[in-house]
Amino acid sequence: MPITGTDIDASHLAILREIRQPILTALNRSFRNAYVAVVDGLIERIVEETNWEKQDQLNVALDILRNGKASIEQQFEVGCARSWKERTGVASDGSYSTPEATIIQDEPPTLRLVDDDTMRDQLLVARISARARRRMDEELADGLRARFGALLQQDWFAENEYPIAPDIIFEVLRGILTQHQVRPGDGTASFLLDLFEPKFTVELIELYQDVNRRLIAYGILPELRYSISKSRASQYVSGEHEDPLGEGAEHDEHGGRGNGRGGRANGHGVIDVSEAEIGQWADQIGSGSEQSPAMLAQATRYLADPRNFGNDAQMAAHKQATSDQLMAVLSELQARTEEANSPEAVGTVMQEVRQQSSAAAQTHGSPLDRLIIETVAQVFQLVYEDDAIANAIKQQLLRLQVAAFKAALLDASFFARPDHPMRRFVDRLAQMGSDPDFETEPGSPLVKDIEDLVTWVLNNFERELVVIGEALDRAERIIADETARRDARLEKIAEAASRAERIDLLRQEIRDGMRARLTGGQIPECIQHFAEHSWTEVIVRLRDGTGELPFDEARAQRVLETLLWSVQPKKATEISELARTLPQMIADLSRGMAFIAMPGTEREAFLKTLMTCHGQVIQQSKNRPVTPVACPSAAAPAARTASAAGQGMPAGQGAQAANGQGMSALAALAKNSAKQPAPAQQTAGKNAANADDYDQAWDEITRAGLKNGDEIERDHEGETRRYKLGWVSPSATVFIFSRYPREHWTVNRRELHELMAGKQVRVIRKTASVAAAIDALQAA
Repeated sequence: MPITGTDIDASHLAILREIRQPILTALNRSFRNAYVAVVDGLIERIVEETNWEKQDQLNVALDILRNGKASIEQQFEVGCARSWKERTGVASDGSYSTPEATIIQDEPPTLRLVDDDTMRDQLLVARISARARRRMDEELADGLRARFGALLQQDWFAENEYPIAPDIIFEVLRGILTQHQVRPGDGTASFLLDLFEPKFTVELIELYQDVNRRLIAYGILPELRYSISKSRASQYVSGEHEDPLGEGAEHDEHGGRGNGRGGRANGHGVIDVSEAEIGQWADQIGSGSEQSPAMLAQATRYLADPRNFGNDAQMAAHKQATSDQLMAVLSELQARTEEANSPEAVGTVMQEVRQQSSAAAQTHGSPLDRLIIETVAQVFQLVYEDDAIANAIKQQLLRLQVAAFKAALLDASFFARPDHPMRRFVDRLAQMGSDPDFETEPGSPLVKDIEDLVTWVLNNFERELVVIGEALDRAERIIADETARRDARLEKIAEAASRAERIDLLRQEIRDGMRARLTGGQIPECIQHFAEHSWTEVIVRLRDGTGELPFDEARAQRVLETLLWSVQPKKATEISELARTLPQMIADLSRGMAFIAMPGTEREAFLKTLMTCHGQVIQQSKNRPVTPVACPSAAAPAARTASAAGQGMPAGQGAQAANGQGMSALAALAKNSAKQPAPAQQTAGKNAANADDYDQAWDEITRAGLKNGDEIERDHEGETRRYKLGWVSPSATVFIFSRYPREHWTVNRRELHELMAGKQVRVIRKTASVAAAIDALQAA
């Protein structure tokens, strides 16, 4: 192993001296560009922010950047130059000394204690830097790690330790911002570092591309090749703790020897698998033999283990790359899939290109190349078998298969890392294809957009994963367009549902007030039920102002008061007042019941029951003295007569009704009172049970478990259908579920709660398509 920083080649030293100033100048320029962008962003946020505490935090951060601009920029320039000297040994005057930072040591690292503040700072920089790396093409950073390592005549740098690594740059910036904080430990430095990261990362990507080009022009590793090898951590362990049972022996948890399959786990949990074993896995999976499922499960677990193919290079046991010959063959096959865009052609072509891709990996690549191709193909097969994905989208996913082979070969963390660009892209397409409210029929705008997007990927994707990142951005725009089309379909329905919710809340408010008025009085239960439900509905409709109104709400309230007064016990002297009141009251009640479209049979039954109640009131007034009950208004008959004239009934007609029809109706009531049974209170009680009183349990099963965009399955009329939650009312009492093309289901909270409790409605929590496929393969 080369010794770091002692015997550097003269030609390499000359290159380091030549590139020092251009790199540092570009780095400072990138920082200034990011600085301006962060200041502009802060100003915009301050203008938009309405919370004064957050606005104060933004103002403090802006003051630091504005007042300390010159100092911060100068300190950053000095800090980067110092860091360059520590890691390359080259100073500003061209002199060289052994680098202070020894990246790869001859001995394993030792433990050391740090205080809480230091640990917090390290975690902050690690988090920010990891986020920056996720925005970058991994091959871009790998090029710098390898080429700087070659310049300094050592192995690859770790991903956080090459001279211009994000971790080093953001650590310099963190130290500077911490010095400029108004109050130590107030969190402003951390806040600003979060703001700088996305702006600065964009600038760093351009810088890294330029540095890679410069080093390649100097002849430093024009082509990168990866190899399968133990991690340095495992080398330390194997060097210090030799296997007492011999080379390659394994132990189970009880101390016995393992069976030798599936690789070895070294002291850091990293699995070491020989090329021969990997080749055996690929052979078995490709042949489809009886042992194929077991081999496939082992291989998938190996590939999906982040300790083997994760982001942390220090812990990853293997790195994978592909030869130019293999990539050339795959690019030719990718061009074939670009041309295959009909249901008939896609299936045939995809089977052929899969076989040819595997054969090309066997000829031009490594066993691991072939294993990755075979396993990615199995993932695509399982995604294709998902019945929830529309066939038109499955066709486009199949066209993408060879491009996925290439992406997984370029970045072997496809199985281990959910945020792998190609994996996210496949998941997004599958999600669009399985959305129950997206138009996924052949020829629809959505399918046409996805077809064009896949064609664009096949035309442009060679070896740069940034192409897939751009494809993801385009996919988001497609989703936004389709969502806008869906929202337009839902708009009118949502308006109607919003009005329904408003009326429902109004109904509950009026009903609650009605119940308070009915408490404690001598009101028959049947009359209470009528007031609480039917007459409440009349008042709701009047207040909402829909339709042709029979009278105003004030009159409806007077009718209610008169009704309640009329059925309470009375003295004999009050019967004449009752007789004058009844005709107009019954007329108004009839008009109100017609206004809410109360069925005729129910109206007749209620009026018959009301007659019985009045007959009992009259009979009781003759038999025994009672405590008198005051009439709602001493001038009630006159007021109602005048009101009748104002609402379309002539005053004379009202007076005539009071003097003539009222007495005859009252006589009939008195005559029939002895024959009529008491009101059917059991029926009233049964109807009262249907009141939609609020129950807190509804929230637990609906509002707490459902959010806009969720999907459900609904069992209805012997069929199971999938819907998407497209609208939830502000108070979460009305829900609209939609399903393409024009099917919508509007349901209130009570009914939805009952359906969910009865398992007739189920919320679908789908795992991402690729993750579900990988899980299935591991469990094979």
